[in-house]
Amino acid sequence: MESSPIVTGDEKRQLILAHAAAREGRPERWGLGYYVAVAASCLMIVTGWSLTFSSALRSQIPSESDSILTTLRVNWEKYDDALRASRRSLQEGIKTLSATEQTVREEALKTAAARINVQATSTNDIK
Repeated sequence: MESSPIVTGDEKRQLILAHAAAREGRPERWGLGYYVAVAASCLMIVTGWSLTFSSALRSQIPSESDSILTTLRVNWEKYDDALRASRRSLQEGIKTLSATEQTVREEALKTAAARINVQATSTNDIK
């Protein structure tokens, strides 16, 4: 038993020609609607990503954010204390150097005065 085709060869040819005639009216390039659709799709993807990105970041941060701030404050206070101690140490060093310089000047003046006194005494002895 042989079955007859649903569409005959002649009908098939007419269908193909009708389809080709319908396609002739279309432009070969994509129209403005295509670009608008692509832009809208991209905008939807970027918007969805940006809305979920911040919540994804927030979920990575531990819930003990107060303890993180406390740790940062404690570390900052330690750093600040160390910096102040270094500054005090430098200021004390400068004061010590200044006092030492003053002492050295006084000793140098005493030594110079003693030499001048010795020279004056020896000059008086020669006269």
